[in-house]
Amino acid sequence: MIILLTLAYVAIGALLLSLNLASRWSVWLKAAAIVLVSLFYFASYQGLRSLSGLPSSEEIPRNFRLLFVSIDEPDKRTGGEGAIYIWLRALQNDVQVTTGVPRAYRLPYSEALAENVEAALTQLQEGKRLNGKRSRQQIVEQEITEEQQRAAITGESGSETSVGNDFSIVFREVPPPDLPPKAAL
Repeated sequence: MIILLTLAYVAIGALLLSLNLASRWSVWLKAAAIVLVSLFYFASYQGLRSLSGLPSSEEIPRNFRLLFVSIDEPDKRTGGEGAIYIWLRALQNDVQVTTGVPRAYRLPYSEALAENVEAALTQLQEGKRLNGKRSRQQIVEQEITEEQQRAAITGESGSETSVGNDFSIVFREVPPPDLPPKAAL
């Protein structure tokens, strides 16, 4: 793919050079064409970065098989925000069959997500296979206090739970496959 992309860039550059040498266009138009082609090179490079194996910032699939995790905590010295990197394979709907190739995703760092993912990493290191499910604005019942439950029941707005745009990931161990019974010898 890299060779084809390089040949395409050379062809566009050669075409632009021949048009600029042979045409009677104004100098400003020729310069604008050169700048435009240079911007296309930069834009296509940025667009192809997701193909080179760098983590994607896209939304992770709803159902997936977890392969590995890396957590970069925020750095107070440099002001780095931190990130959570997840390697996974998408699952077909709710079936346990993986599809496609493994993919790396970059998630924004949050303390709750980091703890959840770290617990899943521990299970992975113990040899367990895990499936994950992404859900938006999920409130775990244990996190809701009795006061918040009373407010929700009575309709009072004094103590409201706001989840925002955060999402959570629920990890579950993959059960062993059902194998057919052995045939008698």
